Parts: sequence; C-alpha cells; structure tokens
Amino acid sequence: MSSIVDRIVQDVTDADGVPRIDVVVATHRHKDHVSGFGQASWDNVEVKEVWMPWTEDPTDEEARNIRDIQSSLALGLDAALTARAAGLGAAEKKAMSRYQDVVANASC
Repeated sequence: MSSIVDRIVQDVTDADGVPRIDVVVATHRHKDHVSGFGQASWDNVEVKEVWMPWTEDPTDEEARNIRDIQSSLALGLDAALTARAAGLGAAEKKAMSRYQDVVANASC
C-alpha cells in the first residue's frame, strides 16, 4: 500500500513541490477503501475538501447508532465464524478465512 500512496502523492505534487488534492471522496468505510490514508506519506498533502457519507458524522446520533450496529454485527459474525472454524479441517478453515476477511474489511 505504501508504494501506491507514494505514487499518488508524487502524481498530485505541483511544480512548487507541494502535493495538493482538491477533493477526497470517501464513499464508505471499508478498510480496503480507506486504509491507505493511514500512511505517513499523506502528512504533507494539502487537501481542500473531504466528502464523506452522512453516516460518518460523529455528531449525528442516528449515524452513530448505525455505525455501532454495523460494528456490533461484524464483531458478532466474526466471533461466530471463529467458533465455527475451530471444528473444521485445514481446507475448510482456509475457506472460512475468506469469509472472515470480508467481515474484517467491513468492521472499522
């Protein structure tokens, strides 16, 4: 991920040496969509606007409830999959891990 982020930062760097992005649009919170923003390469990038869905507003009670429910469901599903995998053979555990990867991606 870091090499991809480095390339993006390089691509958005203006002639004055300052990396700039007008708008970042975060459509949803899945880890595979937002994990790259945790890279240190973003520290010096000037971003004018970040657009996010209303469900990411930390001050919106309904949005908070939705996020809490989603997180709770994802954690519960992960626990159920982990318990189920305990009784499986190696091949079945590998197949089950794909489902756990999907759950982990959705639980932010």
